[in-house]
Amino acid sequence: MQQQFNEVQIPDLLLPLLPASPGSSSDDYEGPFKFKILIDQHRTRNSWIYSPILNKVFIRVADPFPIDFKWNPQVNNLYVRATPLFSQPQHAQELVTRCIPHTRATYETNRDVPQYIWDHVIRCQSVNAEYYGNKEEKRHLNVLVPLGVPRTGMNTVRLLYSFMCQNACHTGMNQKPFEVVFTLEDEGGTVYGRKKLSVKVCSCPKRGKEKEENDFFKKMSFHGAALPNKRRKTKKVGKKSFTVISALDTRQYTAKIRTSSKQNLIFLLKRAYNIMAGDLLRYGPNEELEDCLYDLEKQLGKL
Repeated sequence: MQQQFNEVQIPDLLLPLLPASPGSSSDDYEGPFKFKILIDQHRTRNSWIYSPILNKVFIRVADPFPIDFKWNPQVNNLYVRATPLFSQPQHAQELVTRCIPHTRATYETNRDVPQYIWDHVIRCQSVNAEYYGNKEEKRHLNVLVPLGVPRTGMNTVRLLYSFMCQNACHTGMNQKPFEVVFTLEDEGGTVYGRKKLSVKVCSCPKRGKEKEENDFFKKMSFHGAALPNKRRKTKKVGKKSFTVISALDTRQYTAKIRTSSKQNLIFLLKRAYNIMAGDLLRYGPNEELEDCLYDLEKQLGKL
């Protein structure tokens, strides 16, 4: 059976490694190889959970997280670099490193691991993984892995990553939100694609996801967006009851709108985005909805 994936449509990011401020463009940078990352939604464990609304993974410390990388044409000699960066602009230049307790030699995840890797929040289980960056020199820590080519009959390469420190650790991330930037590179370090994924490492991924999604929709409500308050209607027939859930219309429509100002146009696009994001939360992952949301993100990024 062919696996079904949720394609992560991710805004572009200008790295402090490359130049300096995250989130300056909302356009996805697939580059000449149409670089994508895919997340398998049919997992068998509860160690992590993905929120398509937030484009964020909630995961327990040190548990493996699979990511599938896709590029076309599938040439060899390409690499993927994973770099953790703080999401908020005021912390963008700070290094994302592990806390002091997690970097001690006696900590179980540091056994039989070279000491220069102990500071890295992200590890990859590939035997070919190489770790770069330096805490003392204030160079962002990252892990670089050769992609090779997909196996026969496949069009993606899967890598397993682990996050070795929690967001709540006081001498490490200290509650600062972070994201992982994946860059597609050649041997000389030339970047051909870039994708971004927010991550929260916590003890209860499901609870963390529910809380942050609720907070997201509270903000939407504050700004006047329509919320999915009533998702179901219950009808009674005699002593029995059944639940009716309205079907989701995934047909795509296009409309040409004239507005009196740029501000009004931005408001309308954001309102449409919030409404469809609410549908995505109610009905779960949906490729048609996510395509529409991605198109709106691109339009907003150009205004």
